[in-house]
Amino acid sequence: MSWSDRRSVLAGLGATLAAAGCGFSPVYGPQGTGTLIQGKVRAATPSDRIDFLFASAFEDNLGGREDSPLELRYTINVSSTSLAITQSQSILRYHLRGNVSYQVVNRATGAVLNTGFTDTFVAYSAVGTTVATNAQKNAAYIRLMDVLAEQVATQLLSTAGKWAK
Repeated sequence: MSWSDRRSVLAGLGATLAAAGCGFSPVYGPQGTGTLIQGKVRAATPSDRIDFLFASAFEDNLGGREDSPLELRYTINVSSTSLAITQSQSILRYHLRGNVSYQVVNRATGAVLNTGFTDTFVAYSAVGTTVATNAQKNAAYIRLMDVLAEQVATQLLSTAGKWAK
């Protein structure tokens, strides 16, 4: 191991120890809050393509199963805005803005355990053929749902200690 490698390891260890001294604990560490909900939150049954993309991405993050005791109920809103318009009124770029409001519900009792909201945006290019533009649009929707699902999962993981007992 070279000197620079050792320094990197020591710096990382020092940062970890400093963070631990201030009350930080890893989500997936021993007694971490991630263990409270990992594999225990299932996304509600999707009703359309956007819901399917979101639910699939969410379950990739938290690993929910059909028999999970908790259910994520959600409402997704997506809007599209033209960003770059030429003098001939051709649209060159689109902006997709999406948001999710959600509830985590105990499937056995129906009790709402947690609620939240998140939003973000992505953009895609409309340059080229119609086929290329449609491919970019589809990829942008997938990216948008991936990011929203990751944000929801992160919020749930960071607060699970308060509501998931």
